This record gives sequence, C-alpha cells and structure tokens, in this order.
Amino acid sequence: GYASVDLCAYSSYVRDTRDDEVVRHVLTSFYSKVRYEILNTGGMLFESVGDQVNALFGMPEPTPSSCQDALACARALIDIGNSVSTTWQRHIDRVQHSQGVHIGMAIGDIQVVSLRPYGRAHLGAVSDALNMSARLQDQAGPSEIVISNSYYQSLPEPSKDGFEALEAIDAKNMGKINAWKLRVHPE
Repeated sequence: GYASVDLCAYSSYVRDTRDDEVVRHVLTSFYSKVRYEILNTGGMLFESVGDQVNALFGMPEPTPSSCQDALACARALIDIGNSVSTTWQRHIDRVQHSQGVHIGMAIGDIQVVSLRPYGRAHLGAVSDALNMSARLQDQAGPSEIVISNSYYQSLPEPSKDGFEALEAIDAKNMGKINAWKLRVHPE
C-alpha cells in the first residue's frame, strides 16, 4: 500500500513565518516524527518533498496486516500533523485557516526501480497506486484520510468503523475513483 501525507495550508504558514529558523525547525520536527511513526508501523519512508511525505507499506512483501498497519500509521500521523501545526501557529502572528495533515491511501502493485545503475541505495517507485493516493489526498480535508475502495475492502470490519462512502471522485488522468473518507478527531 501507499500513503501520501501533506501538511494543510503549508504555503500560508511559510508565507506568514518571518523567521526561517522556525520553518526549518518545524519541518525537521515534522519529518522526524513522521519518519519514526512510518518505520515503527512497518512502513518505508519513500520520499519527502516540501511538506509532503510518501510512504510504502508491505514492502518487500505484503503481510496480512499491512493495510491495517498503514491505517494505524495514518491515524497517528493526524495527531503528529496537528501537533506540528499547533507548534508552528505559536510562532507566527497571523492565524492560519487550516492545520494538521490530509492523507490519501491506495493499494496496488508497485514497481521498485533503481535510480542509479547497479545501485540499490537510490530507489524509485512506479505505480498506479502512487498516483491514486495523491489524487485521494487532494480530496481529504484537515485530519481526514481518504482511501481507495480496494483499500477499504481489504480492511477487516472493525477497521472500517468511521469511514463514509464518497461520491465517485473525478481524478485527473485517472477517471472516476470510488473512495471512502475517515474524519479523525484529535485525541
């Protein structure tokens, strides 16, 4: 499976932060906390670009609990996103219109490719699931997780609690996607 995690209102936080050290500190905190959570739930941090973090789960081989583990991670990442946003808000004057993270998740086959000849240290991934999770993330609001229908169907019944079916999402270059949304309330 694949998870795409993005800080809400990132551009406005950066715009309204006068001290570059605050931006560096907050992003370093975000990356380290997110990385820790991903690794401790069996995932692999695939890439981080700006305010977005992408993670792979079930690598190199999926386990029966890969989807549940990834969902548990996503729930924890909601709390991390809210904590990081609250910390950032304390350092700036303008009140931000949004906080936390929004997450898209999908499952599917992933092709892992070497980005350098004969090297395994720098890897890339190609997959419809990667693209789909990014499109689903676009549909998620603050503290929300949007998952593909196949992801939802792969979950055991107790893990489906709280999800609501969405109208089919018209996703750029993908057609319409059936998806489910979970609003996670901060604890």
